Amino acid sequence: LGFYLLLKGLDSKKQTLFVIASSLCVGFSLWVRSSEITWVCLLLLITYIFHRKQLSWKKVLCFVIPFLLMIGALLQINYSIYENIFRSGYSSLEGESVNPVSNLFKQLFIPFGFNLKFIWLHFYNFVIKYLWFFFVPALLGLIYYFKNIKNKFYPVVVSIVSLFLLVFYGSYWLWGEYGQAAEPEFLIGGAHLRYWLPILVLATPFIVLFFAKWKYKKFLICSFVCLLIVFSFNQV
Repeated sequence: LGFYLLLKGLDSKKQTLFVIASSLCVGFSLWVRSSEITWVCLLLLITYIFHRKQLSWKKVLCFVIPFLLMIGALLQINYSIYENIFRSGYSSLEGESVNPVSNLFKQLFIPFGFNLKFIWLHFYNFVIKYLWFFFVPALLGLIYYFKNIKNKFYPVVVSIVSLFLLVFYGSYWLWGEYGQAAEPEFLIGGAHLRYWLPILVLATPFIVLFFAKWKYKKFLICSFVCLLIVFSFNQV
């Protein structure tokens, strides 16, 4: 919602209210799950790079000031609960303090290390194989976008954020821990699928684009909806 409102604010020279609302939404989202701050800030940075020529200082400040106030309030809440502005519910469960200086890079970018084998195993089974009816049209829609649409902002954002999330969470081998099965189980309740929901959300417009460009799009859309219904019914 925050990203949508930000794009709406960028489309108009006067819609600063959209920018402020976007800032508050993004800030609140990080209250809910602070560990996502790295890729959210990466998304905002890419947005700024692509749109810097159409951005006034007023709009920049209308986003930055509320956002910093939201983050400042979050850090104050962390301190009041954990006596450390960089701790959270997750880090408090570990039973040891987090060094905000020496471990900052690792915490922000590769908290679970980097393992290509794990990344591919999780991505292939949770996204490509498990959600194939979502993945295939999204991929084809992305390819169509790159070939036929000049403005590359959105696919670049999606690609970079997706790559970051795949590396960030794909290396996480949680099997055998925290009540998880000893061997990988690729189910709708799998943690990795939950971690990669931003990828699925951001990829949705490419599915729409895929359907919009086909001659028999009504038939394809009906088939897609039926697949969703059958899939959901089977999972429940």
